[in-house]
Amino acid sequence: MSPIFIRRLQEAFDASTRARFVARADIHARFAGLPVDDQPVLNWLNELEAETDIIVYVADEEANDWTRVCIRQADGVLLLADASCSPRLNPSEALALSVHSPSSGRLVLIHDTRSTAVSGTSAWLDERPHVGQHHHVALEDGADIERLVRFISGKARGYVAAGGGSLGSIHLGVYKAFVEAGACFDYLGGTSSGAAMMAGFCKRLGCGRD
Repeated sequence: MSPIFIRRLQEAFDASTRARFVARADIHARFAGLPVDDQPVLNWLNELEAETDIIVYVADEEANDWTRVCIRQADGVLLLADASCSPRLNPSEALALSVHSPSSGRLVLIHDTRSTAVSGTSAWLDERPHVGQHHHVALEDGADIERLVRFISGKARGYVAAGGGSLGSIHLGVYKAFVEAGACFDYLGGTSSGAAMMAGFCKRLGCGRD
């Protein structure tokens, strides 16, 4: 797991909502000598969840005792991966997806730099066929991580275009007006001619990623 990504994610949360990150080191610092799944530890974690908007449990890469605690405590799962590595499902992911509904999981493919297009996503999704959503995040681009935080916290913004045959082109002007007013959309969708317009926007904006 990329410590740079975790730090950037924490910074993005700090700017938008009240969140608490908890890792194995935090448990050892507070409960020295106790197993991470001992009852006092679990009681403290439950208290934190009651007091904080969002708890982000930072699991270990191995499917060990702390990872199992993180998976049990969590309501949803972020599956983090270096996009340049093998797409094979690892034991920690398999454990998480056996406890949680796959649809509650998000696959986050991490890139060092942004590129105009990426490939190979289908191999990752083939290993995780029912994962709810997937995201590409470039570490050099703070906007990518801010967008991911909005999805995680339920604040993502979308533009969905209606149909209307030849009148679908009106979405060009509507979208332009929103952007000029300062709107920023995290996802685009549509139906009929509106879907065709949004597909064009995605291609131009680099939203479409295999």
